[in-house]
Amino acid sequence: MAREAHLEVDAGAYAILCLVHNAATATVTGLRDRLGVGKATVSRQVSTLEALGLVQRRAGEDDHRIVRLGLTPEGARRLSDARDRRDEQFRELLGQWPVQDLTSFADLLARCNELER
Repeated sequence: MAREAHLEVDAGAYAILCLVHNAATATVTGLRDRLGVGKATVSRQVSTLEALGLVQRRAGEDDHRIVRLGLTPEGARRLSDARDRRDEQFRELLGQWPVQDLTSFADLLARCNELER
């Protein structure tokens, strides 16, 4: 999926695109905490995404020392396109599974996702 979002974007940067998209107020510090990596690593990835025109930085509304991150329209489009292709791949791969197996798989994925919270 990372390569589909942009050729120069690796899986870590793709994860950042997803988190920025899903967060109302993404910051480098928040991404660092969520991903469990160093601030320098996140800053480097964000700088790359910004140079590619996929992410933009803006000053916080209440506190101008805080830098908020958001997807650019191009970043949102590329992420949406990559997700659409991923969804299609899953439909093709899982399309032959029996309904009972799909239901079990969905239940297990939901349980796995709850572990993050």
